[in-house]
Amino acid sequence: MHRLPWKPYYGETVVFCIDDPTDFWCVYHQIMSIEPEWFSHDNFLQAFVKRQLFGMKIVETDEMFRRGCKDDEIFCVDIHGCVTDYILPCFCIKGGDDTVQLLWVHPKFRGKGLGRHFVSKLNVKDVWNPLDHSKGFWLKCGF
Repeated sequence: MHRLPWKPYYGETVVFCIDDPTDFWCVYHQIMSIEPEWFSHDNFLQAFVKRQLFGMKIVETDEMFRRGCKDDEIFCVDIHGCVTDYILPCFCIKGGDDTVQLLWVHPKFRGKGLGRHFVSKLNVKDVWNPLDHSKGFWLKCGF
C-alpha cells in the first residue's frame, strides 16, 4: 500500500463538485501545464456545465493554517500562480449513473495512493472505457 502524499496534520479529504469557475480554471490550468496533448477541452467543459466534474481537497486544520500549508507543492495553484483552498491535483468526470468516465491525477503524485483514495471517496460503481495504460490501476481499485 502506498503512503498518501500528505502530512499528518492535514485535515480530512473531501470530494466536491467543481461548480465554481475559479476552481474550474484552477484544475484546467493544472492539466494544461502538464499534459495538454491528450486533454479534451469539450468533454471537460461539458462535465463542468453538467455538474459532472469532481475534485478533491483537504479541509484546513489549525495546524495547516499556522504552518502556511497552502504553499505545499501538493496543492493546485490557479492560472496566476496563486494558491488555492487546498485543492488536490486530481479530477474526475463522473456520469449520472456513478460511472467514472475520466480520472486524472497529476503525474508527480501517481503511484502514491492519491488516485485510489479519490476513487474510494467518489463512491462510484463502474469505470467506462479505461485507457489501456490505466487498466492495472482500475483492477487494483476493484473494477
